[in-house]
Amino acid sequence: MDLPRTCLALGTLLLAGCQCGTDPQDDTAPPEAPPLRDRGQWLSMGALSDGTPVAAYYDRDEDGLGLAIGTVSEGAAEWSYEEVDGFKDASGLDTGDRGTYASLVVGPDDIVWIAYYDAGNKTLRYARRHVTLAGRTHDLSAAWETGVANIGAGSSPNAGLWASIALTPEGEPVIAHYDDGQGELRVTRWEDKAFGGQLTITGEPYNLGDTGGPTKPADVGKFAHLAIGADGTEYVAYYDDAWSRLLLSTGGAAGFTTTTVDESADVGQWPSILVDDDGTLHIAYHDVENQDLKYATGTPGAFTITTVDDGERIGADTEIFRNGDYISILYFDGQDNDIKLATLANDVWESSTLAGSDGLGLGYHNELIVSQGSYYAGCYDYTNRVIWFGGLE
Repeated sequence: MDLPRTCLALGTLLLAGCQCGTDPQDDTAPPEAPPLRDRGQWLSMGALSDGTPVAAYYDRDEDGLGLAIGTVSEGAAEWSYEEVDGFKDASGLDTGDRGTYASLVVGPDDIVWIAYYDAGNKTLRYARRHVTLAGRTHDLSAAWETGVANIGAGSSPNAGLWASIALTPEGEPVIAHYDDGQGELRVTRWEDKAFGGQLTITGEPYNLGDTGGPTKPADVGKFAHLAIGADGTEYVAYYDDAWSRLLLSTGGAAGFTTTTVDESADVGQWPSILVDDDGTLHIAYHDVENQDLKYATGTPGAFTITTVDDGERIGADTEIFRNGDYISILYFDGQDNDIKLATLANDVWESSTLAGSDGLGLGYHNELIVSQGSYYAGCYDYTNRVIWFGGLE
């Protein structure tokens, strides 16, 4: 995976306490605590019907997809964990490197759906399970159903990167994802107890007209984000790597129409979409050229574009949401390694640091859930290698 962040270069240093003066025959000393697992990369969150937060994540120590279920108290969460896919089985056999690009959604009857990438087989996979609670402990009696959702195309298929899952108004899952082998965006939907209904969205090669031909092959679909409106219309925002622009494909099972959202120099990574009931779209995204946070609102072909935050190294990993009567965006501050929050109030964007002081490295894989009427943000804490979770004031 190609993660453009310093977090992959950071290490965790565990220091063992000195046992000087301890009687070597003394067996009453408490056992050493096991090392913490590296949980939280590629975080994707949702909430069960009773408000319980659930989070899909990639376990970097075990190269597997995990699920965390939280108990919220005083604005924080205590997590319990379970292994979903990619971990060693009962006989010790490693089932593969699975779980990056995780995307979670909670469906009717608290059925949790997760789309994710299988790095070994280079395919898109899915997992689903009915998650119930009993005495604040999640019920493990229902097994995870896992399988291949799409294998990509061509002689060297490599599908499932930048997976993004959403539900239709009928509660059926749809997954948008990037086929790196073909440089294409692919959309697959649940049909008759399996994923099918494959649609492929291709791009255009980049050329300058009189240069003698294309200078960069067509390549669309990275950073894909799927949202589905109340009327069932599907919207996918994604990055056009050939032309370095933000594209939007609108449609559904019958096909998609593609428009350009922003043609500025090198924009469109890390988009997220919010769809109003009347079809108005709100898209947050990263201006790569200027390292800013940008915002587009309107309808396909008619967007108004605003720079929200023009600070240093700003705007990756966006998560846009409706915060009461306002539009808000969570995003990464790469200068200070913080998670930031911008809110549009009275036609003015106001930004502040949500968390990240005292040396914490926050702001990666930002997520937002609403639980019992309260708003909570989550992200990967790459300093402590855990899930960070906190309430919005």
